[in-house]
Amino acid sequence: MTQVLSDSNQETNDVQLVVGRIKEELQALLQQRDDIVRRIGTVKKTVAGLVSLFGAGELDPQLQQVLGYKDVRRPGLSAECRMALMSAEHFLSAREVRDRVVTRLPSLANHRDSLASVTTILNRLIRYGEAQRIRDESGVHRWGWSTQVCASPDASRSQVTTTKQQ
Repeated sequence: MTQVLSDSNQETNDVQLVVGRIKEELQALLQQRDDIVRRIGTVKKTVAGLVSLFGAGELDPQLQQVLGYKDVRRPGLSAECRMALMSAEHFLSAREVRDRVVTRLPSLANHRDSLASVTTILNRLIRYGEAQRIRDESGVHRWGWSTQVCASPDASRSQVTTTKQQ
């Protein structure tokens, strides 16, 4: 009987050891994923800056697709929200994002509730890991491209209210 209990304790310890290693590996993989998403965001922001300088005509179709462009002349609302965040020097309120998008996509002004449309897309970009949301001193939500959380001096980790919604 003592041998059975000893074997059972050993099996329990072995299982706990395996579970511990799996947990460590999962945490390492999740960190790698976050790092990769951040690096992808940096590259996208760089490409967006080049597009603003030289125009989207220089991009090959595959790169346009990766950046979210359907048609170079008429990118969609999601792509314009991405561009607004990527080109911003600081975190923007939903109104500021909407105002920037309206200058490039005038059809947004015809939306029944353009602010709600932009806010919906900004929240979707958070789920995709492309954007971050903070709450400023006055309680207003502000959005930024995912690489801005670490780079922005006014956006400490404690202010980040939503990273990735799961």
